Amino acid sequence: MTDLPPDSSSSPAAGKRKKKPFMVPFHALLKLRSPLRVVASGVEVLVGTTPTVVRVTDQVRERLQAQSPEPEQMYALQFWFRTPEGYVEDLQLAHFHPPKEAKAKPGQVLKPLFEIGARLKEVNREEGFVVVEVEPNDTGLLRESFDVQVWAALELLEKLPRPGRTLLVYGEYRPQSGRLVATRFTPLHVGKPKAKPTPPAEIPFESPSSQH
Repeated sequence: MTDLPPDSSSSPAAGKRKKKPFMVPFHALLKLRSPLRVVASGVEVLVGTTPTVVRVTDQVRERLQAQSPEPEQMYALQFWFRTPEGYVEDLQLAHFHPPKEAKAKPGQVLKPLFEIGARLKEVNREEGFVVVEVEPNDTGLLRESFDVQVWAALELLEKLPRPGRTLLVYGEYRPQSGRLVATRFTPLHVGKPKAKPTPPAEIPFESPSSQH
């Protein structure tokens, strides 16, 4: 059995450029919905049901200075964070906007969620967590890689690819314990593809007769 040539009707027309595949950048975001209140050291938000004061990025500070948030308005918030001891610390508001639609009923509290695009660094099945590494992107603000610890059930840990592979991690942030708890791992290429090494240049061969 031989391979058939590609169907010309499905081939891109001559002169048309192929679209570049979408690149998923390295990232680590915590997402929740809350009102915003500007305070001296940043903003006050509801993390779960607890009022919490967090820092803001320079970009967010400029937006807040240009237009104060509505007192009763719910906002979709995205935070940068770190997990230096395995638990979420150092929340910083990186982006906010009014949600397109209300997904919660009146009085219902939406669970804080997280999304991470990173490289798998360590799988600890005995303790029930993984460590992933978020690397800098070419056009991003991050200058140094950092690790994030995520807790997960054993059945999820057993299905993970080997360390060194990239993946997306989705789950819930639990403010009472400070843990990120994974609900899904999706192996996927994250970040800019690494350039292939350039082959060494060929050295022209000269015959003995050409050297005289």
